[in-house]
Amino acid sequence: MRVLAFLLVAVTIITAVTAPAVAQEEGWTISGPVPIQVVPLKFQLNEANATTCTVPGACWMFAESGVLSAARYEDAEANESAVWSGAGDVQELFEGETTDLILPESGYLMIWWSGGDVSCGDFTITQEPSEDHVWALVLRGRHEGPGDRNTICNFSNYTAGAALATIYAVPVQASAFFAQGYFAENARNSMTRKNCGATGCDSGSFIALDVNDGAYTVGDFDLVNDQVQFVLVETNTD
Repeated sequence: MRVLAFLLVAVTIITAVTAPAVAQEEGWTISGPVPIQVVPLKFQLNEANATTCTVPGACWMFAESGVLSAARYEDAEANESAVWSGAGDVQELFEGETTDLILPESGYLMIWWSGGDVSCGDFTITQEPSEDHVWALVLRGRHEGPGDRNTICNFSNYTAGAALATIYAVPVQASAFFAQGYFAENARNSMTRKNCGATGCDSGSFIALDVNDGAYTVGDFDLVNDQVQFVLVETNTD
């Protein structure tokens, strides 16, 4: 059964690469080799660890135990899935007209902003700004392999000084999922006065994308009784 699943993924990836497509709705666009349906390889290899996920349509990306950043150096050293946020090459505040960042091989990149354009590998993503709305983007890097498999991502058309990215270069064996609780905490913080002005943001959305096979999930989130609630908008994952 698992062998069959791997074959299906391989066929889907080949089809997607030879027939690029566009996925879009009002407010967002994903262009590139986007398959109609796909089961991400990393999810297949680690499906048993995804049972704690409660982000609708995004359990191929998120799990309760996963990649995150730690404010304390000691905490990051004790957790191979963690990066230390105080390191000089981990967080980047966008200040120029465009910014180039590395999406690490078998790692992740997350950005919080009001929206903008991203070109990363074979994919182009647009998250359109709207009033009192915050956007997040979580990208999964290329699977491990020979040579340099890092991906350069270019960001543009954003509000300088109000876009923050974090790069998660972690060991392969610690990179199966992105930490759901950590992502939800970032979502909650993104809607506060610090990021959205005196009244905070009314709503938020995210795109999660795997650059290996074009798996994606688009979702909305909001605060209900001070707790983040996620709602699925669209996904091409099983």
